[in-house]
Amino acid sequence: MGYFSNGTEGDIYRAQWCERCANDGDGKHEIGCAVMDAHLFYNYDQFADDKLKGALEALIPREGIYNGQCRMFRLRELPQAAGAVDPQATDTGNPTTREAVSRA
Repeated sequence: MGYFSNGTEGDIYRAQWCERCANDGDGKHEIGCAVMDAHLFYNYDQFADDKLKGALEALIPREGIYNGQCRMFRLRELPQAAGAVDPQATDTGNPTTREAVSRA
């Protein structure tokens, strides 16, 4: 079960996983994530209900005393900044230069 003992722990988890996830809204409509909503809404109720605890555990597993990666996590693709270096550049020259990337 994903469990957040306080708001700071939840904020740290959101920064590590949710803010990089494609399921966490599209940046325009701020729809949010149903997984995080369920955990925040049922965080304390899960201790009295084994089925609820199992459902939340299936979404955000515990790894020891920490919350693991959400099973619905999908890395959000961020737009490339102008002039950014393509890490997949395979040019035989120096792949960190803009000229080498443009020849690739």
